[in-house]
Amino acid sequence: MGILNSTVIGDYRRPNIRLPGSGGANDAASHSKRIVILIPHEKRRLPEKVSFITSPGHIQGPDDRKEAGLKGGGPSRVITDLAVLGFHHKSKMMQLISLHPGVSVTEIKKNTGFELIIPKKVRTTEPPTVEQLKLLRSKIDPFTPRN
Repeated sequence: MGILNSTVIGDYRRPNIRLPGSGGANDAASHSKRIVILIPHEKRRLPEKVSFITSPGHIQGPDDRKEAGLKGGGPSRVITDLAVLGFHHKSKMMQLISLHPGVSVTEIKKNTGFELIIPKKVRTTEPPTVEQLKLLRSKIDPFTPRN
């Protein structure tokens, strides 16, 4: 459902781990037209349920954001090192959009802590073009080391 926890793991009053907190992410997630989440694709980062809601996603279903008074549209994509995920237009359940080159559906299932909607035909994520890489490296992130 695209819910983020960057506050605690475990009980809030006596957490197993205290994380850095939202740093304004709750406001962004609540009020932005759409959110893109970038995370490593691991079961611990994509669990079935979070210990604490720092930033709301689609909560538990399609109308929950509106009922909670949230103005923004919520998460639209989750981009990981293995795939691009999105949200079903009606149920708001997370679904597989594309696999990065060399990644299998089995690998996605193994590294996801809940059941994803997986279409019958899954496309492969297109790698960036030479021009896009040039733009990224020169204008957007000029301090990234080159390979």
